[in-house]
Amino acid sequence: MHTEGAPYAVRRFSHGKGQACVEMSRVTLPNRAYPLHIHQAFSMALVIREPQLFQVRTGLQEAPIGSVMFANPWEPHRNVAQGPGGVAFFSVQFGSEALGFRSWGREPYFSRAVVLDPELARRMLALFDVLDRPDRTSQRDARFSDILDYLHLRQYLKSRGSRAKSGSNCLGRSLALIQNHDHRILSLAELAAHVDRNPEYLCRAFRKHLGMAPHQLQTSGKVSKARALLLQGHKPAEVAYDLDFSDQSHLIRCFKRVFGITPGQFQKSVNFVQYA
Repeated sequence: MHTEGAPYAVRRFSHGKGQACVEMSRVTLPNRAYPLHIHQAFSMALVIREPQLFQVRTGLQEAPIGSVMFANPWEPHRNVAQGPGGVAFFSVQFGSEALGFRSWGREPYFSRAVVLDPELARRMLALFDVLDRPDRTSQRDARFSDILDYLHLRQYLKSRGSRAKSGSNCLGRSLALIQNHDHRILSLAELAAHVDRNPEYLCRAFRKHLGMAPHQLQTSGKVSKARALLLQGHKPAEVAYDLDFSDQSHLIRCFKRVFGITPGQFQKSVNFVQYA
């Protein structure tokens, strides 16, 4: 992937007959730490420069150079650089539509938080190697399929099946409601009424199992959507209006809290290419 010195280099391409969107990024930033945040897609990141600490559902884990960090959709996580060089990684994000749902069973999920697997790292690097070569379109698709096959083989990504959801059933039902209404922020009272629980109880469950209050989780989801719209060239003012932020300043504060830069700075610093 040719980054041309940009701290963010992002590529998107369509995978398979269903033309599922796959997003790949190279991130190289001086930031030592990021706050908890979410992605609305499956995310896997290969550590390439400095060892990191990775916080996700299982707590804080070491992620050495060459390891891969996993996060499920809407799963709060953060990474902290262990050295002075900041954060640097290759990441791949994809939705469940890229998996071929029938072959993966019910509710696929990443079962591990961090793995040190040279073969998985090799397959990820092989995909990045052909990403910017237009004569290798078929290879790009095949190499992404190789990664999915390996995730399944090693059971890093598998069917949830009868596995209990993290936390209580009310938490799972609340998350489903949030995901189905990600165009607006649901109040704590609305969420509590939906699952027939006391608002204070529900808020404690969110903080215990996800590390975030419901409002924080939903705001992080909106920041994730804002990033996608900014990549498509939408102006920050338009994004703030479309995603129902109170104003552009509110978007700027929320975005900078996660990415360390403003939406305008992000658009100027990102190297983005959309492939067919």
